[in-house]
Amino acid sequence: MKFRTKIQLTLLAGALATAGPIVGQAAATEYAKTDVVLRSGPSALFPAVGTVLAGSRVHMYGCTKQIRWCDVRVCGRRGWIPSGDVDIEYHRQRMPISTYVHVAEKPAIAVVSFDIDTYWSQNYSQLYFYDEIGNWRTIN
Repeated sequence: MKFRTKIQLTLLAGALATAGPIVGQAAATEYAKTDVVLRSGPSALFPAVGTVLAGSRVHMYGCTKQIRWCDVRVCGRRGWIPSGDVDIEYHRQRMPISTYVHVAEKPAIAVVSFDIDTYWSQNYSQLYFYDEIGNWRTIN
């Protein structure tokens, strides 16, 4: 419980620190719509790696082909959140991803894939569940 609370506070502090405008980034900015569990893969069955608090700014690498899950980074922690929990600011309006892909002339959402071996070794090799990677391969 203490570990999870510490991650939540760290993610919130980092999100607040990076909430200002960043020169040179794409026009769209992404935010967590609600408090959401950050997962180690594109499914609610994958282990949690933190909680992203509502309103936190996230860096989105892209979403799965069906735009169900998005690969994000928040406060130095990378993971996956459901696309329904991400809002995109576009032309000074926040909107769900599903709306954005219909109203934007050229939606800037990359399609990303998930390879558990590569993703976990790059992001989670120090976490408790990494040694059990074989048990998680069947989820994807």
